[in-house]
Amino acid sequence: MANITSGVHVADEVCCIFYDRKVHKCLPPEEIKKRKKAVNFCLSVDKKCIIVEEGKEILVGDVGVTKSDTFKHFVGMLPEKDC
Repeated sequence: MANITSGVHVADEVCCIFYDRKVHKCLPPEEIKKRKKAVNFCLSVDKKCIIVEEGKEILVGDVGVTKSDTFKHFVGMLPEKDC
């Protein structure tokens, strides 16, 4: 886990997702479809670690196929009672 000055740890999975999204790689079309277009992160239950919110992601291959309105789907992934 990465540690930053705020004292909140960052899960390794979060770092991997961040770097994968940041770096544009030359990939075959099937691999490009598996790239994450959007991902929600949240604090762990004990509020000490930033983690990936399970099931809250949009893959590049989902856009226009299983998710016709990507923005509406993304807004629907956001928590209603959290900032």
